[in-house]
Amino acid sequence: MFFGKDELILVAHVLKTHGLTGNLFLSIHDDFSNSIIKENKPVFLFKEGIPVPFSLESVKSSGNNLIVKFRHINNIEKANNFIGCEVYVLSEIINDNTEDDFSFEFDGFSVFDKQYGFIGNVKNFDMIPGNPIFETELNGKTIIIPYSEDIISKVDEFRREIYINAPEGLIEIYLNS
Repeated sequence: MFFGKDELILVAHVLKTHGLTGNLFLSIHDDFSNSIIKENKPVFLFKEGIPVPFSLESVKSSGNNLIVKFRHINNIEKANNFIGCEVYVLSEIINDNTEDDFSFEFDGFSVFDKQYGFIGNVKNFDMIPGNPIFETELNGKTIIIPYSEDIISKVDEFRREIYINAPEGLIEIYLNS
């Protein structure tokens, strides 16, 4: 079975080994959360330009990174062969991510606007098709923010913070109502 690049999505890189039993330390790309790699889903490591499928025995979060154990990589010597490899998942896995997983990912994150500063914590996330939104609350008033690349300037998963640059008038609509 061969998968083309259009069927696979680059989600991480192998940074280093972890321990002596073949565990690998993965750096997840900023566009994805740690939950993109799951024990019951295949992962592909590119070795010499060819996607090599692996099954996962275990996945553990380590900050913004993951420590994974692949089946058949059971010692540090074998694990060393994969340092620097790109890590891909099937594009259908990304499309199959549930709304609840996405919503939970940002629950409670602090939101900071470029002009207003802190505008509350994420209290709700709605996956409206074509227009996902999240809600914060400031001074008893709900603020609805589109989850868009045009508005979101940075998501810091480690600090659990979202930085936005809201269009002029958007926040005022909610605060002045």
